[in-house]
Amino acid sequence: MKKKIGIPLVVVAAAGLGAYYWFYQQSEETIKSSPVELTGPAFKPVDVGFTPHWDNETSQFFSGAAVIDIDGDGKSELFISSGKGHQDGLLRYVDGHLVDVAAEAGLTGDLAGKQASYGALSFDLDNDADTDLLVTRQDGLYALINTDGKFATRKLDITLPADSIPLSTTIADIDKDGQFDLYVSLFVAPDKFSSSVFNDPEHAKHNLMLHNIGNMAFEDVTEKTGTQGMQNTFHSSFVDLNNDGLQDLVLANNTGRVEIFKNNGDLTFESIAIDSGLGYWMGIGIGDIDADGDQDLFLSNIGTSISNKLARGDLRDDQELNLDWLLLENEGDFKFHDVLKDKALDGYGFAWGGVFGDLDLDGKLDLMVAQSYIKWPPHQLNKLPGKAFVQVGEGNTAGFYQNDELEVGDPYYGQSPVIYDIDSDGRPDLFWLNMGQKPKAYLNTGKASYIKLTFADNLALAGANVTVISKAGRSYTQQLNTQAGLLTDQSNSLFFGLGDDKSPVSVEVVLANGERRTVENIAADSTTIIR
Repeated sequence: MKKKIGIPLVVVAAAGLGAYYWFYQQSEETIKSSPVELTGPAFKPVDVGFTPHWDNETSQFFSGAAVIDIDGDGKSELFISSGKGHQDGLLRYVDGHLVDVAAEAGLTGDLAGKQASYGALSFDLDNDADTDLLVTRQDGLYALINTDGKFATRKLDITLPADSIPLSTTIADIDKDGQFDLYVSLFVAPDKFSSSVFNDPEHAKHNLMLHNIGNMAFEDVTEKTGTQGMQNTFHSSFVDLNNDGLQDLVLANNTGRVEIFKNNGDLTFESIAIDSGLGYWMGIGIGDIDADGDQDLFLSNIGTSISNKLARGDLRDDQELNLDWLLLENEGDFKFHDVLKDKALDGYGFAWGGVFGDLDLDGKLDLMVAQSYIKWPPHQLNKLPGKAFVQVGEGNTAGFYQNDELEVGDPYYGQSPVIYDIDSDGRPDLFWLNMGQKPKAYLNTGKASYIKLTFADNLALAGANVTVISKAGRSYTQQLNTQAGLLTDQSNSLFFGLGDDKSPVSVEVVLANGERRTVENIAADSTTIIR
């Protein structure tokens, strides 16, 4: 069915009936009706005591977020970046509220707020068994080194191309030399940005592949690896797409094509042709949606919110434009099939970050998608709420359907969902990171069974494939990745729903080096730490 979003009468009076009709047409989404009645766990809203800010004159409107346990107590905090002139935040769940504890963690020093902050990830950067932060700021990359829950800031010695800003970074050991490497997604500087530019090479900024040569010093191997990207890139993710233990690379290019690079393991990558069409690709979701043991991909786009004519910008007549989202089912050997329509996810509007997670704990991955464009007039009048798509059906008949019964929507300018255990009760909760507006957070109070697996945020476990084996058989496989959603690093905890089955389960962990670990007889409704 079409969801019609009305426009206030004052707009009609001011702009005329023609403008009203145009805005109205650009505010429609095709909401699919589920073939079964949708129910789910109850969620409870949580007050969030921090709002990221955005300076429209000097920076892009994005924030970043990273889940991190800063003191090793098993309870997660959430780092949130903010704009120029504003301090970043660190949220901790205390007495039923998410409160900002950035000051006590040393995150409000002289460098914080001097430059706009964007993407963030958490990782043990100095190999001392606690978790640090890596933050992209307008002028470069910053390592926030954690010592006993206090952070000291160190700017990395990295040269950025002229008129570019780093939006996000993703981390992996691309050549298995025991050092983490970085891939930095670059975007044209705000004062040089023009919308809908596909064909101007001066407007596009090439990304950076940085090879770690020790002590967080890096050599630029972008040209050697062939991974510079074809356009300004919102978000990139390392992910092992063929289960060979090597981290491949996925790029969400704005005004470009989706790019996938196969890692050959020798500091070279092979470009894999993806028939995505030219689009406004933004967020990346990673998950095994068909439970076949490999990772599938979601990529967001502007959808139905902007007309094809306006969105074409400087495209030539012979260049294909695709405004739909993309849902790539991994068929193995780097072959992918777009199943967006098959899974009932076509016909939706402007989306940013998308994240897979089993919020209803029924053993199938669901999809959370943030929506609305802060600079688009129809969304200023009527925002598209963030969506909670629940997966129902089996195998090839499975689809994703909006479940309003969960009551976890986001009424603001959404940027990305973050799925993590806010209140440390073992269940996956939902946090909506918003653009220059207060975040929304919801606690999962469902009764379905689960197991929570918490992993050390280090190089030895990065990229591991994790599968739960229950009495009913194997479940979907989750992979430990940094950077899913949009400029966000999701929790280093993995949540597996067991439904009504409370029988003990086994967990199989396959590390990137081929080592296999099996943990037997894990009780339902429990948390297990894996180091």
